[in-house]
Amino acid sequence: MNKKRILILFAGVMLAVAVIGFYQFNKPHKNYEKAKVEVTISANLLHDTFNSDEQKANREYLNKIIEVSGQPVSYDHNANGSVTICLEDEFMGVSCTFDSLYVVKNYERFKWAQKAELIKIKGRCDGFLTDVRLSKCSFIPMTHQNAP
Repeated sequence: MNKKRILILFAGVMLAVAVIGFYQFNKPHKNYEKAKVEVTISANLLHDTFNSDEQKANREYLNKIIEVSGQPVSYDHNANGSVTICLEDEFMGVSCTFDSLYVVKNYERFKWAQKAELIKIKGRCDGFLTDVRLSKCSFIPMTHQNAP
């Protein structure tokens, strides 16, 4: 009788683990393109904030959706199909990485961004190395410069 109870308990635990695993595996990903902006800031000010007090900046910006504006200074295609646009300074500014699927869907915007003097980008703040890193980026439509 003891073995039967242990077997039933084990089967119940395994079923619970299987259900939780199935749910986690099929859980939808967060749509960062439609996510609400939590902070709006210029690229220069964002970098300066991290550069002067990284711990404080991490508390304010890390893992938050940030709208950043600045001048694009470099535009790099990565091996996995994603694109990184650096704002203000290629090594000490803000690096914004766009997923490959977003790049394919918004090709015309990337052509426009290469010529623009000022762009707005929304993305998740991943932290600071020598530049501030944003990922899961998307463009925010501009009201001027004939932005697409």
